[in-house]
Amino acid sequence: MHIRARHWSETALAVQGIDTWRRRPAPLAWMAEATFHLQGLDAAWPLLAELAWRDPARFSHLTHRLAPATPATMLAHFERDFLGTHADYPWFPAWALIMEPSLQAVLRTAETPEQTPPEQAARTILQLLALERQGRHHEIIERRKTLRALHPSLFAQYMHTRT
Repeated sequence: MHIRARHWSETALAVQGIDTWRRRPAPLAWMAEATFHLQGLDAAWPLLAELAWRDPARFSHLTHRLAPATPATMLAHFERDFLGTHADYPWFPAWALIMEPSLQAVLRTAETPEQTPPEQAARTILQLLALERQGRHHEIIERRKTLRALHPSLFAQYMHTRT
């Protein structure tokens, strides 16, 4: 009810009262939207990433509603250039890190207890970005192998941005 009335503070308080809200797609989506409206995009990014991993369809719907914000614009590019099926939406956070490395500061805080391949890919890209800054070439090669094993097309996109 709060979300329909656009009462974002009340929505956030109501969601915080739900046990394990962060592991349940509906309350996670509500909190992501409330956070976006209350605190801005940087605060909402980790929740949007978690939602992409937990409920791709809900993530797509919410992100498109946030238009013309950055995630909606990025999602449109993702859908045009990378998306094969709705099953690919969980890969969006990893793709977003490749396309916009500055997101690493905010996406680093996304909670990922399930360790699904899309989550692992995002964590691997976060590691790669840090290793690149440090010039640790041997470790970069190992992380690239991990990324390639997780998703060859995502790895190709990553390598394309590195040449």
